[in-house]
Amino acid sequence: MRTIASLFERALASRRGDDFELVLAPELQGLPGMAHGGTVLALFDAAAGRSGPRTMRSHYRKRVPLDVPLRMEMIERSTAADYRLLDEAGALLVDGRVEMPSNVRADAPAGDDRHGQEPVGSPKPVAVAVAFSQSPPVPAHPVPADDDDHEPRVSHELPVSRTCFVCGTANELGLQARFRFDDETVHTVWRAREPQYARNGSLAPVALTALLDEAAFWLGALATGESGMTTELAVTLHREIPVTGSLRVVGDRRRVVAQTGDRRYWDTELSVLDDTGQVVATGRITFVAVRGAARKLASGMLAMNPPEIVNRVFPAYVAV
Repeated sequence: MRTIASLFERALASRRGDDFELVLAPELQGLPGMAHGGTVLALFDAAAGRSGPRTMRSHYRKRVPLDVPLRMEMIERSTAADYRLLDEAGALLVDGRVEMPSNVRADAPAGDDRHGQEPVGSPKPVAVAVAFSQSPPVPAHPVPADDDDHEPRVSHELPVSRTCFVCGTANELGLQARFRFDDETVHTVWRAREPQYARNGSLAPVALTALLDEAAFWLGALATGESGMTTELAVTLHREIPVTGSLRVVGDRRRVVAQTGDRRYWDTELSVLDDTGQVVATGRITFVAVRGAARKLASGMLAMNPPEIVNRVFPAYVAV
């Protein structure tokens, strides 16, 4: 049976020293023609081969194409591994790091500090302070919930696609998640299927990185009314997760903040909770809005979604 784990194993099978020659499968698509940011982050993690609590960070310089030869450079360290993903011409597409607990401090900025420069992924990811504690982790910020004394918040569907790794209805290896939003959150409740099982019987980490990345995209799109892409990801995995039970992914719309230096960039904060309410992963992900990009994306979404669903996210591009 084809699984996400088998896709990653095939991609990482060709290794020469510290370099990998690889091709990313079409099933790992995010926006049309490019890899989903969460899948690339998980690819770095798979190459690192670490287990247990850890933090993954990446900075997306350019779009990552699918089904074409790429090269990945790796520098292994005692408690971290650094990565650079390049195209055939040697242009840098993504760089990042996978860090183990002893290399993560609650007060440390996120990102790549290899050369003593400002690290990639600043500011720090959510809930790093609790990532490696012995007590059960709790959200860095309380997850918004309905107040029993008031009317439940009205939520709306977010668009789906056919081929996206996260929301694609026809992507057999994908997560097939359905996200919703209300005035305060972007959220979904998701349950793993067999293609998302890791070899050890736990949930493949790519499910978590991709769910968080997808939620961050919608947080940014709702804040700006524009499409775009996620550029800087910092995701902390608090523990391995069995494939039984459901997961709740929550992004707080009230904490989506435009960066002071460039208001195209928006910082988001997200959490994944298991069905007991414990936090299993957290993320701090930056979305960059690309003016006009939603025109083509929204047009394609209309083939799969009613106009009112697309209009709620991209009102300037879809009329109802």
